[in-house]
Amino acid sequence: MKKVINLQRRERCENCKYFYRRNNCYAVIEDEEGKDYGMCKCSKFQYLKPVQGETDNLVYSDSEGYSAGFDVGINFCCIHFEPKGEI
Repeated sequence: MKKVINLQRRERCENCKYFYRRNNCYAVIEDEEGKDYGMCKCSKFQYLKPVQGETDNLVYSDSEGYSAGFDVGINFCCIHFEPKGEI
């Protein structure tokens, strides 16, 4: 079944169970600009290795194959949104 996202209903990262703020730990955006960003811990975001047969994920990497990270803005939206407080 196709999931429908209603962007008017605040289905944004800041309201998603996968989103969390980094506080004082490592962040891609570390200065004052980073206050509107955080991390996503959704398992659909994979470093280097795509999940075979899945086409709704994001695969990220770096040029050296060592380590990479990404931040998402609080108003970013995605198809894997899950409201906070639900499991």
